[in-house]
Amino acid sequence: MPRRVVAELDLGTLDTGIARRDADLRKPRFLDTDRHPTMIWTARSFVPEDDGRWAAEGLLEVRRTSAPLTVHGVAEILPDGWVRVRGTAELDRTTVGIRAPSLLVGRLVRIDVDAWLSRAPAG
Repeated sequence: MPRRVVAELDLGTLDTGIARRDADLRKPRFLDTDRHPTMIWTARSFVPEDDGRWAAEGLLEVRRTSAPLTVHGVAEILPDGWVRVRGTAELDRTTVGIRAPSLLVGRLVRIDVDAWLSRAPAG
């Protein structure tokens, strides 16, 4: 079982598949990527769920604001030592200071995770 997970995302690489939406998300009203180019999620609590999945309870830091964020997912241990983690989380964007009319973007934002992990080097 992991003891800690840290994920740092470069918001400059944000790609939703819609260029106009990507440009809007980079503006000060939303992610303000010029002043805050990264988003960091740190989890220190991993709780098994009844359906065989895990809940990784962590803290999301974006725009110099922190908010709790739990990712629910499944981990698959691969023969070559890698671990693939797939999960989802739901973020209330107002908890990290992202304000916009709800007709532009929903208050709750779904986050999908597909991550490949390896052990941290010793030392």
